[in-house]
Amino acid sequence: MGSIIERIQGRRRTQKAADYYLDILPLLKDWTEQGVPQEEQAGMLNAMGKLNYEGKPFTQVMVSRVLKRGMELGQIDPPRL
Repeated sequence: MGSIIERIQGRRRTQKAADYYLDILPLLKDWTEQGVPQEEQAGMLNAMGKLNYEGKPFTQVMVSRVLKRGMELGQIDPPRL
């Protein structure tokens, strides 16, 4: 188990990353509700010139993580499927 400092730093990093994605969360939620597969969503974000928090192109896994964290942090409501 990490030290309290490591846990705090990890939470800050998670919050910064989540805040970075605030502009795309509504898109991901809408696309998910429309039934667009996450792999295709990643391609759409990449076509728009969006990069992930690390400056890399989006992948399906990254789309899934962004949606999950956005919901966990209360930044978006779960998509209606």
